[in-house]
Amino acid sequence: MKKCVAALALVASVYPVGHVAAQSSTEVYGFAKLGFTAGQGSVVDRTALSSMASRFGISGGEDLGGGLRASFVLEAGFNLDDGYASNTNTNNQADGAILGRGASFSRRAVVGLESSIGQLLVGRDSTPHNGGGNSGGQGWEHPDYDTFFHIGVGNSRAAVGSAGGYASTKASNSLAYVSPNFDGIRLALQTYLGENPHPAPNAGSGNSVLLAYDKNPLSLGAAYGKTITGAGTNVKTTHVGGSFDIGATKLMGYVRKDANTGMPDVDGFVFGTRIRIGTAGGELRASLSQTEKLNAKTRQFAIGYWQHMSKRTALFSTWARVGNSGGAAAALNNSVTGANQSSRGYDLGLQHSF
Repeated sequence: MKKCVAALALVASVYPVGHVAAQSSTEVYGFAKLGFTAGQGSVVDRTALSSMASRFGISGGEDLGGGLRASFVLEAGFNLDDGYASNTNTNNQADGAILGRGASFSRRAVVGLESSIGQLLVGRDSTPHNGGGNSGGQGWEHPDYDTFFHIGVGNSRAAVGSAGGYASTKASNSLAYVSPNFDGIRLALQTYLGENPHPAPNAGSGNSVLLAYDKNPLSLGAAYGKTITGAGTNVKTTHVGGSFDIGATKLMGYVRKDANTGMPDVDGFVFGTRIRIGTAGGELRASLSQTEKLNAKTRQFAIGYWQHMSKRTALFSTWARVGNSGGAAAALNNSVTGANQSSRGYDLGLQHSF
């Protein structure tokens, strides 16, 4: 973390701060989503109450004067069905995968400095090539490119069974730079450390970059990440996606490739739409997605309906079916299906943000 601290010190030296009347703020926020889920497979069926990416966070900042602002975010995932905290890993590699260790800010734990030239963020954060969200402003634009936002039975096949490694969505010990928005164009750069003793292989260290354009009605993005996994081995992830908003209809999609040293590549895609229905808050969602590794292929179709009760609360229902070939055996909602067999599943639930 010495490099991270030095980078923040450099920014502070460029923007010297005297004794000013600093203004600070703190906010508590979150997202609670719980559904009744069911999965049907050729071997085992499953029903459950499932928490879907529920989280809470604390964010805040302080104006330091001279156009410089300090900020922090602490965000934890939790299971709404039993209150248990989400798992985390400590150093972007297998031996840092700590399971069941209690509450942790596994989603985000960052401190940063921001000015007119951009933002520096240090800590645990989303990777710019992230397939899991855009909570920090520097992550992959899943809300715009993935119809079901990588959550629930509609979770795209493009992000399932990937070879993305332990830093595929979040990275610990990271330093990121996020550029200002230049007429819709923004850049995010991130490096992260595995913090291994030398001269051991620098597993868990890597770099990530995102270049995006967002100006209604068009959004485009390209992202790339490389993480060292051992001596002479690494995993590389590439995303290219986009969306186009045409009135009540939004078309979206992306393609993804994971290349892991010594292993077959994993290729995936998702294409979908969101259609606003009338003025009563209804929304229809549908997507077609696929993942392929060698000859093993899984293709999924998902369709869902959201009824927005307010800006913060919505009822939802989603149905999906996967078909397998080439020896694949993917199944939905924790059911089990045989090789080359299909699986079906659905979600019914409530989501609320605060």
